[in-house]
Amino acid sequence: MHKNWKYIAILVFCFFILLLAQANRPKQFNWLPTYSKYDKNPYGTYILYDLLQDVFPNKQFETVDKTIYEIFEFDNYQDFIYIFIADSFTPDDYDVELLLDYVYRGGCTFIAANYFTTTLTDTLEIDVKFHFPITGEDDSLSLNFVDRNLKATKNYLYNKGAVDYYLADYNNDYTEVLGVNSKGQPTFVKISIGDGYLFLNTNPMTFTNYYMLKRNNAEYVAKCFSFLPVRNILWDEYFKIGRTETGTPLRFILSKASLKWALYLTLFLFVVFVAFEVKRKQRMIPIVDPMRNTTLEFTETIGRLYFQRKNNLNIAQKQILYFFEYLRSQLFLEINSADANLVEKVAHKSGVPTEEVASLFKTIQYIQSKEVEILDIVLINLNKGIERFKEQMQ
Repeated sequence: MHKNWKYIAILVFCFFILLLAQANRPKQFNWLPTYSKYDKNPYGTYILYDLLQDVFPNKQFETVDKTIYEIFEFDNYQDFIYIFIADSFTPDDYDVELLLDYVYRGGCTFIAANYFTTTLTDTLEIDVKFHFPITGEDDSLSLNFVDRNLKATKNYLYNKGAVDYYLADYNNDYTEVLGVNSKGQPTFVKISIGDGYLFLNTNPMTFTNYYMLKRNNAEYVAKCFSFLPVRNILWDEYFKIGRTETGTPLRFILSKASLKWALYLTLFLFVVFVAFEVKRKQRMIPIVDPMRNTTLEFTETIGRLYFQRKNNLNIAQKQILYFFEYLRSQLFLEINSADANLVEKVAHKSGVPTEEVASLFKTIQYIQSKEVEILDIVLINLNKGIERFKEQMQ
């Protein structure tokens, strides 16, 4: 083992060099649009969720990772604002029905998405379309508000290449346009449903970390949420792209660089420990067989001896004596012979039917009257009768 010390030391040194290189390498960004409040990458919503604490001060914030059915079927969130921000909002038909019923009863919901389930668009009579930028301008998407008090002097600009989604059709009777793009097409609307309101925004990218930190775009987001009533917040994490990846402790550990390398180091040290401890420190302890129970073997030998000698009468007499002792200890009856007068008394105290007891005592009387050998069938009937008596005894 001592000859391998040099190689083990080299292996440990290389491992720590690797750890040092990994710890100091430039941070890699994930450009996948997750829209998750846990995600600090460009297209997460970590900054937005933190901003909402200021927009809705002293209000309760609750994060849900369940379907709409699971939320509204078992819980009451009528005093909450339900916020969805995702690339697509595609619940099933029953979830849409529950959500609209929640809004109808006075609830408030805010949805920012590019794609909406057909059930929702058909019910609300809206049509969402998009167009790609074809000009060479620095910014391909610009947004603003309709209200004069909220409308900015210059549009809020977004990077070239951003896809511009807008409402191509909507019902004027219950839909109010709050925000538009540079072409005057609606991108942010308020839909009245019963006693509540449903807010739809067709450009969820504007709420991500990347755009919240560019120019004055955080102001656009703050103004969007200023239309909402001041209530508790119910933040959705179910309709996010990577929602299931943050659900386990291991995923969380691997998502943090410090925790991840602490885990790797622990595993490495465990392997080194096993490598050094693989050699035994003491000799193997011999296994000592437990003492054998010879009583059963003795009983089998005696039984085999009686069977070979065919001494049925002797066996039957011993069984009868054992049975009488059993009745003395269990029923407190002094029985020396199978007296027919005791049948009723034994049946009464034991709970065994009278005819069963009478049949057993009749067999015992027959055996006690014999002075020569009895047949095998008689011995078998005696044994079955005694066993049946014990099983039926209360």
